[in-house]
Amino acid sequence: MRCSSSRMAAWLARKWVNLYTIGLPIDVKKFRGEEIASDLWEQAQDASGSVSGRRSLRVHILGRLLFGIPDDLFWRMEHSKTTGGSIAMNRARYLTYPRTYINLIVLLVGMVVLFPIGVGGFVTAIVAAVVPPVLLATVFMYKWTTVAIGPIPIDTFPEALVVSLLGLVLLLIELFVANAIVSILRRHVSVRIARFHFGQDA
Repeated sequence: MRCSSSRMAAWLARKWVNLYTIGLPIDVKKFRGEEIASDLWEQAQDASGSVSGRRSLRVHILGRLLFGIPDDLFWRMEHSKTTGGSIAMNRARYLTYPRTYINLIVLLVGMVVLFPIGVGGFVTAIVAAVVPPVLLATVFMYKWTTVAIGPIPIDTFPEALVVSLLGLVLLLIELFVANAIVSILRRHVSVRIARFHFGQDA
């Protein structure tokens, strides 16, 4: 099952490459496809050395796919310019050139994919930023305001202390998870925006 899910992740990565290279010269499209195929092969070889590596292979592939979408879109735009795209054409030809609309479609697809990820990340960030501090402050707040967790009111010092300790535990877990995620992303995801570079070779 894990092997099947890893193959599915690799298949999705290849299909994304096919999508954002539509309309580019065949040699450019072929080179990009071979580059990604080589990268996928190297990931599979690296992961085959350990059980944990095989288990996390699909996560690594999907992570690089999703977080690499902005980089892929920039790559697409750059190659559209250098292979006779919008910059090299006059305005009249620009409006009738198929690659102009293919670029738009690729960009919109990328935005559609990234939108739910962005919304989910935003909601998660808000919850993660608000919940632990509120729980930590319960031990100081319970005497002056109504504090409750669901239907359970917190109106005694022992209860407030337990809730505050829970907030501390959640905060420590958040710090650990955040650092683990960033560490994984830096090893397996590369994002370059202008002079900002996050990830490999950063």
